[in-house]
Amino acid sequence: MTLPVFIAPEAVALQGCALGDSYTLDGDEGFHAATVRRMDVGQMLDVVDGDGLRVRGSVIERAKKSLTLRVEEIIHEAPPSVRLILVQALSTGGRDEMAIEMATEVGVDAVIPWQANRSEVRWKGEKAAKGMKKWESTLRSAAKQSRRAFIPRLEDACTSQRLAQWIGEETAAGAWVIVCHESTQAPLSILLRELRAAAEKSLPATVETSGEAVPGTCLPHRISVIVGPEGGVDPDELSLFEAAGARVHLLGTTVLRASTAGPVALSLISDAIGRW
Repeated sequence: MTLPVFIAPEAVALQGCALGDSYTLDGDEGFHAATVRRMDVGQMLDVVDGDGLRVRGSVIERAKKSLTLRVEEIIHEAPPSVRLILVQALSTGGRDEMAIEMATEVGVDAVIPWQANRSEVRWKGEKAAKGMKKWESTLRSAAKQSRRAFIPRLEDACTSQRLAQWIGEETAAGAWVIVCHESTQAPLSILLRELRAAAEKSLPATVETSGEAVPGTCLPHRISVIVGPEGGVDPDELSLFEAAGARVHLLGTTVLRASTAGPVALSLISDAIGRW
């Protein structure tokens, strides 16, 4: 069984640990470990810095709001060779937060909030700051629950125009950007076959002189999935994204909600590229 994971309040302090050292987990995480989870002397746990460092140790002292452990193992996890990004449209009913939570559990590396044309939720001013804070908290909690050493990076929220510009930059650099949409006849299985073939060849990502990745011959260094709000991606946005270099694929024969489309697509892609 995997060990419980806590996030270091100060990454620098954790990064300075050596085998045999004592490390004190305090702050909110220390309180949660000592008082809520009631970790006790002799029990093992992991403390992570959110950037791939995992320090494993046994509790040697317990206080009301902190734990002290002896460092028994230090693990530096390598970042994935293919980064997965979810561009999630703002949605009502907390479905956007459900999406990024599940995406974190399946291994997403970065998340971009998208103010789509059909998003009923609008992030402006103070509401935008509160929304970003809530999303960041969701990512941290989901990373802990899924025992991850990496916390997905939360990028700045973007409009459709800015997203189209970003798609152009990504595809020019050899990355793949996929829009999940029900209007297309091209199933996601087409892309999955290309990714499996590339993964079997185990070739590093390369870029042609045109700046585009070569489908079916190498794995891209980044794959992004764009998911619209409950009302879907509107035709103007879809045309804009396709013109910028995005690929549009159908995710099955049923229509998935904004909360599930991203995690499902990322799961299938993770399997195709050999993460799972």
